[in-house]
Amino acid sequence: MMVFPPLIHFAGFAADGVATVTGLDASGNTVISAPVSQNLFASRVPGPFPSVVAVEALDTHGNVLATEHRPGR
Repeated sequence: MMVFPPLIHFAGFAADGVATVTGLDASGNTVISAPVSQNLFASRVPGPFPSVVAVEALDTHGNVLATEHRPGR
């Protein structure tokens, strides 16, 4: 997953099979999420999202496909 710019806007690219991308805080709670369409995701909620420490990729059933921890958070 790529998030551009780094969590100022919650938007980026996702791999095939990813249905939703979520931003998680240090407790594992969802701070922000966005659906994926044609391997792109973008939230309509304005950032920044300083409490996001990890980004998760979910499939259509809500199963976690990947988790990426953000450096320095």
